[in-house]
Amino acid sequence: MKDPTKTRSVILIHTDILTNNWTQMDFKSGDVTVIRLKGDWGMLTLCNVYNDCDHDDMVGLLRTFQRKLEETDQGHQHKQMHTIWLRDFNWHHL
Repeated sequence: MKDPTKTRSVILIHTDILTNNWTQMDFKSGDVTVIRLKGDWGMLTLCNVYNDCDHDDMVGLLRTFQRKLEETDQGHQHKQMHTIWLRDFNWHHL
């Protein structure tokens, strides 16, 4: 992330989820927070997105991130890999 003072996205994690069952992943913008949860069921990547409604640049960054993630995850020990993008992407309707 270029400027951490411009963070506009967070993910709050319940204290019942053990810290060794999740990790925060790096994303180059403070407008996206990414965590990865793991369990016996597989892995889940959550991307919480703030979209400023002036453009859809963040969607392109997320696509690139998703492609790199899929390349990295190939052959991973967890068979079930899932990703959820959280946010309202209907940016052209305020």
